[in-house]
Amino acid sequence: MTSGQWEKHWEESAFQTHRLDLSFSVFSNVYDTYLTRDETKSVLEVGAFPGQHLGYVAKRFGYAPTAVDYVDNIDVLVRNMESNGIDCHVIKEDFLAWQPDRQYDVVLSHGFVEHFQNYEEVIGKHIDLVAPNGTLFLSVPMTSRLRWMFCYLYFGKKKYKEKLDDHVLEIMNLKRLKEVCLSENRLNVLFAGQMWNYGPAYPGHHWLKYKIYVPIVLPNIMIVAKKTAPLETSD
Repeated sequence: MTSGQWEKHWEESAFQTHRLDLSFSVFSNVYDTYLTRDETKSVLEVGAFPGQHLGYVAKRFGYAPTAVDYVDNIDVLVRNMESNGIDCHVIKEDFLAWQPDRQYDVVLSHGFVEHFQNYEEVIGKHIDLVAPNGTLFLSVPMTSRLRWMFCYLYFGKKKYKEKLDDHVLEIMNLKRLKEVCLSENRLNVLFAGQMWNYGPAYPGHHWLKYKIYVPIVLPNIMIVAKKTAPLETSD
């Protein structure tokens, strides 16, 4: 997706006008299971806008946060972090063109890789960014009749088709996602399974006349994996 397409995607979200509540993340139970508080550690989120997941991890566990995203209104993410008292390093750049000079103890990526035909390359770069003994949290929406039926009803026929075209359905499958993550023999999988993403659905679509919040429950699949440390060689 281009910068403009990401922009259009997030224009439909109330995150731009509502302060983020960083006491909660839809993945907080997973983070709480595998992370512990340590103010010496770092966390990167790929495709971080609007900052909900990154902000939660930074605030709850004390990790120094970095965000990389390509949206034009990246200043919204900056404001979201500042309003929650979080000092975040924000990088506005195309992820594949970005040339990082470091690795991170934790890398988060939620709803990002399924937008790329070259998802293997994209996932490979995620793994590159994880420091030895670091942890990768990678999730994508799960293809299901429930999800696509909801999207059709919620967005309308035209926007539903646009959403469908924006996703590479092949990688929205647990078996394939796990296969790609393990293909380079650099990760030990700690968790691979289905998650239920419960959160607010936002206004602005054809059948919501008024600006209201309605609860949605949609399935995601997630990989949590530890980066293996390189083997030491003796001279």
